[in-house]
Order: sequence, then C-alpha cells, then structure tokens
Amino acid sequence: MSIAAGVTTTVEGVFSVHGWLRILTDPAVPSTIYVNGVPRNDWGMWQSMLPGTYLVAFGAVPGYPTPEAQIAVVTAGQTSVVTGSFRHVP
Repeated sequence: MSIAAGVTTTVEGVFSVHGWLRILTDPAVPSTIYVNGVPRNDWGMWQSMLPGTYLVAFGAVPGYPTPEAQIAVVTAGQTSVVTGSFRHVP
C-alpha cells in the first residue's frame, strides 16, 4: 500500500468481536489468577478475550485449600464468569 498527498487511501480492517472473562475469588483473597497457565492478576480479573475455551486456575493462599481449575468458555459479546471458592481451614 502506498499513501500519497492529496489522494484518498482506503484501508479495510478485519475485526473480531471479543467476549469478556470475569474471574472472582470467594471470599476475596489474594490468589493469583492463571489463564492457560499465564498469571494475569491477583484477587480477580475482568478482561476482554477472544472467543474460545480457557483453563482458569487459582494460586495458593495460606489457610485455604486451592480450588480446582475450571474451564471457561468465552462467547463473542458475552461475559463468562468463573468463581474460585476458597473455604478457610483453621
């Protein structure tokens, strides 16, 4: 593509509609959130994601057993919510 002064240049873009992945901890604890093995945030996450299937895992928090990893399915234009349930063990 070339661009010249005084000439209209047309560019076509290809866009994908994302969905949203919201991940919570219950109760709110400082667990690291992993999506497909990549650490994303602590305490929780809310992010625009391409549609698809993701593996959500939770990092260890002292005094709480770590919840099982969960599969999240993100659909275009929709919000998928995953909650990691932490139950305190005295």
